[in-house]
Parts: sequence; C-alpha cells; structure tokens
Amino acid sequence: MAEKKGLFLSELQKDKTKLTQARVSAINESSELKYKRTIEDIEVGIKDLTMQQSALLDLSNQGEIAKASEFNADQFVDRDIKISLEIEKLNLVLGEAKKRYDLLIK
Repeated sequence: MAEKKGLFLSELQKDKTKLTQARVSAINESSELKYKRTIEDIEVGIKDLTMQQSALLDLSNQGEIAKASEFNADQFVDRDIKISLEIEKLNLVLGEAKKRYDLLIK
C-alpha cells in the first residue's frame, strides 16, 4: 500500500524550526494585509468626508440658489466643523498607521 503524503500530514511532520517559520510567515502576512486594509479604509474615509464637506457648499435647490431665509447657518457651521475635525482625526490615525506599518512590516 502506498504511503500517503497529503498536505495535512506533511504539515504535521515538519520539524519544529520549519513549523515555527511557517507560523511566523503566516502571522506576518496576516498583519501586513490588515495594516494595508486599515490604511486603505482610512484613506477612503477621508475622501468620503471631504466629499461630504464639499457637498455642504452646494447651496442650490434644484438648480436655483437657496433663499437666505432657508439657509441655516448654525447647522452649516456645526456640520462643517464636525467634518473638519473628523478629517483631522483620520489624518492623524492614518499618519500613525503608516509609520507603524513602515516600522513593523516594511
């Protein structure tokens, strides 16, 4: 009867050094992918917020400029500042994530 040499059996038969190297590689790859994905998600978040902030400046109502009486300056300023702070926070997190990625992964 022929001896089986499937992947599972091969993995079980690895010596400790090879097994440790395989685990280290898997952990490193997983961490690298997570960092890259996180950085991309933050960048997308910044772009989305920037578009939202730009949309605040669209004061037209079906192609016509909104009436001054319909414009709520308090809501506009509050929302604009809130978005600006969210963008600033994400830029800070993005900078730190990139620094840590460069230090730990690159």
